Amino acid sequence: MTATASSDRVTVFHMFGEVFAYTTRSESPLMIGEVGIIGVLDPNTSPRLLWHLAEAYCRERDQTGDHARWLVNQATRARVVGSGRLGDLRKSEWKFSADKRYHFGRLYSNHMILRTGLLEVVGLDLAPFKERARAERIY
Repeated sequence: MTATASSDRVTVFHMFGEVFAYTTRSESPLMIGEVGIIGVLDPNTSPRLLWHLAEAYCRERDQTGDHARWLVNQATRARVVGSGRLGDLRKSEWKFSADKRYHFGRLYSNHMILRTGLLEVVGLDLAPFKERARAERIY
């Protein structure tokens, strides 16, 4: 899935020195943002990094669904609580190239589906975000 869209809000956040973005989208008449989109912002970073982090920081016995929930928790925590949040971009135009999709089976944190991949925010200067993420890195 490659999509171009605009959103009322794109949350830029960091984990372990890497910069990510989170937004939502509706693909049904519900219009509740039932699709959570989490992406790497740097085109030189593999979107698989998200899933590698989830595998590394979840329990050894956890499965893909647990990893997907962990990723959504990190993104919503940045958005709601501000943990690791580098910025909230309003009225942003973005392009998304999907790498992986997970269907929760029922609403989880208001999402039915999680999509991960490369999320490029049009016109965004990534350098200050990367610099701040490295400065605030917590191991």
